[in-house]
Amino acid sequence: MVTIHYDEGFNLSKHLPKEENCAIVAEVKTKKEILEEKTYRERRFADYRIDEMQKEYHKARRFGRWDKKRECYINHKGDPVIQAK
Repeated sequence: MVTIHYDEGFNLSKHLPKEENCAIVAEVKTKKEILEEKTYRERRFADYRIDEMQKEYHKARRFGRWDKKRECYINHKGDPVIQAK
């Protein structure tokens, strides 16, 4: 995917080879395709984070890291972790 932003001060000739015959090839995607891809990536990232939080919770329970003051399990850094529902 190529995103081009028009910038008056940008000189493309500085980045192209000095040859006379030169072509720029780019894949063009529709806005719908870009948004669908972004949504998919965001869903995958959220799934990954949920899995990581579950792992932290299970580790905290296994090692008995219960914080009496906050009444919750904590990870090795001292941050509270909760079980996903």
